[in-house]
Amino acid sequence: MNFAVRDFSWALLVAVRLFHQNGQRSLLEEHIFIMRWLEQAKRKKIFPVSVAPEIDFFLKEGKRLHYRAGLKAKAEYIWNTCTGKKEALSDLRRITSFFEAMQMVGWRDVLVPDSEWDTMTPKGLTYPAVYLRKSALHQGFDLNENMLYPMTIRLSAAFPGLMLLAEDARLSATGFVDDRGFYSVTLFSLSATEHSEQSEVGESLR
Repeated sequence: MNFAVRDFSWALLVAVRLFHQNGQRSLLEEHIFIMRWLEQAKRKKIFPVSVAPEIDFFLKEGKRLHYRAGLKAKAEYIWNTCTGKKEALSDLRRITSFFEAMQMVGWRDVLVPDSEWDTMTPKGLTYPAVYLRKSALHQGFDLNENMLYPMTIRLSAAFPGLMLLAEDARLSATGFVDDRGFYSVTLFSLSATEHSEQSEVGESLR
């Protein structure tokens, strides 16, 4: 475990929580606060040198994607990874952790409107990207953030490390090539699978 990185993520999350103490802030206000916090941490060298790559990555993503960078979610992913608390996360949080991990290894995530999903092709793609159907995200979870059905994503190319990232996020994954020529992966809730298995065991013992 990298304790310095763990402490960095904890400090950032605490700072964000304190920022929200005086009332709910917008995503843009939160993003501006985090960027200033990161810049100050880098300038004053608050954290050890070993944390510099994480701070630089956060700043780079924040400048590239602005408030859509999900910097707080990235910090939560690091914290949950370092403390081993992923098993307690909801399905939606696990999916978010998976996409954050994909971003950290250089993949862009792209939400695709339903009207374009059935006609898109992998031809001409020049950068590593993972595509998700918009309705799958917006309608795929209940109010408790539980996954309602398996989620299929498309990749611009095969990625050998994807299964490991899915497993790390406590998700089950199955890869295949779909009818549009994309390397696709269907993600399943591991918690739902475990709950189903436990229920079956319980029924068999009655």
